[in-house]
Amino acid sequence: MIEWYKDKDCQIITDIEPKTVVLKPLPSDSKEVKKEKKAKPFLNKKRVIFTIYYQNEQYCILIEKGYRWNGSNIPRGLWALIGSMENTQYLNASMLHDYILEHKPLIKYNRKLSSDIFYGMLIGSGVGKTKAKIMRNAVDVFQKLFCDWRIK
Repeated sequence: MIEWYKDKDCQIITDIEPKTVVLKPLPSDSKEVKKEKKAKPFLNKKRVIFTIYYQNEQYCILIEKGYRWNGSNIPRGLWALIGSMENTQYLNASMLHDYILEHKPLIKYNRKLSSDIFYGMLIGSGVGKTKAKIMRNAVDVFQKLFCDWRIK
């Protein structure tokens, strides 16, 4: 077991080290494949189970091998400050966070928890606390404005 993060409210554990890769469009790819790689350029290469303990509740999230996502949506103008979406320190955090956004019932539609998990994974991946807080807050504001967190 790998402990990524732990504080008084949240602990994040995985069964294995996730392995992620960046898919680059190739000249030989069809237009459709190039479009898919641009839309979701990141690929999970191993089946991984995330166990999250949050405020006395446990959540288990299984991400299958082959899962693809779009990564951290960092505006190009902020790359000098934050880094690009291909920064390897962001890949595991963005994978888990994007998966949660696609499967909100797994965390009972708890937007704050999704942001806290993103933050914890960033810290566990070696991102400094200040940068991780900036990224967490940006993600949280984006989710408030553009993501539907209502129970369906």
